[in-house]
Amino acid sequence: MAQVQSSSNRAVFHVDAAFSFSLFVVSSLQGGIGSATAGCGIGTLRQVSFYFFIFCGGCVMFQVKGCESTAHRVTGYLVVLAACLFAVGVVVMGVYGAREFKVRAELASNMRQCATAVNMAHDAHKTIPPFFGPYGGKSNGTFHFHLLPFVERQDLYISGDANGIVIPFLSTEDQTSINNGAGAANLAVNLRLFYTDGGLGELKMGEKPIYLKWGQVTDGTSNTLLFSTKYQQCGANGGSLWLDPLNNARNSPTAATFGASMAIWQAAPTKEACDPSAGTAVSFKSNFIAIVFCDSSVLAFSESNNLNIWQALHTYGCGDIVPEYAAD
Repeated sequence: MAQVQSSSNRAVFHVDAAFSFSLFVVSSLQGGIGSATAGCGIGTLRQVSFYFFIFCGGCVMFQVKGCESTAHRVTGYLVVLAACLFAVGVVVMGVYGAREFKVRAELASNMRQCATAVNMAHDAHKTIPPFFGPYGGKSNGTFHFHLLPFVERQDLYISGDANGIVIPFLSTEDQTSINNGAGAANLAVNLRLFYTDGGLGELKMGEKPIYLKWGQVTDGTSNTLLFSTKYQQCGANGGSLWLDPLNNARNSPTAATFGASMAIWQAAPTKEACDPSAGTAVSFKSNFIAIVFCDSSVLAFSESNNLNIWQALHTYGCGDIVPEYAAD
């Protein structure tokens, strides 16, 4: 309610004016800071003009005309400042939340696209690609190289340009990304899919790598990891490259794989603290890691889950009964 004194020339700056100003701030932040004039809707308040500037961490200046009393004018300043700070807080939180949602949605979409590509490759060639070796009539190549025709990058499949940018292999959440992700594969494949004995035996290398068929995934495609995340750059000389020059070898610091060690993932380390020899996945957030299963389902796997669950999800044919686990 507006509080009006007996004189029509006196007014207390009230909630209506503050609300008008908050709407001004919201619209300015959404559409670009600009000048605006907001009417208070009160006949006794002759004119309200606002000047909004933000710099050096935040500075607000505004001028209220028509309130003769100094006390009333100061009260108006305080009310508008409170409304301004509230509006800025709401908008900033909304923008941040929207950005986080967008980034996570993009990663989930890329994960599904890559998992779909693996299933398309399986349909075409009756197995998934090896971690390294010949596949589909093509000579030796990495797992991700053999996926290129199924993510609409036939050009790179032909040229073999190791610096090619493959959007479905990437995530904008990677804090170490350089050159727009050239040569990188943030979505690393589960190396345990190429081990004998359901994922607990040995990694078959050389001329006879394992060519996994979905029928061999007896633990269930919905309980077996296909992709998780890694940094483009990890430590001094590591990372995750879709055309790894070391052919995705188990100890390669630049292999686009994880699972050589089934230890828990590295939780959002800095580039310098990231260990390329760990053989694990690397999360972009400290409280969860993004994963996709062999059935193409995507999940934010919570750090509250225990190591036994994480290890059971690596293997594909060990008869593991995976208990319920938490998602973020």
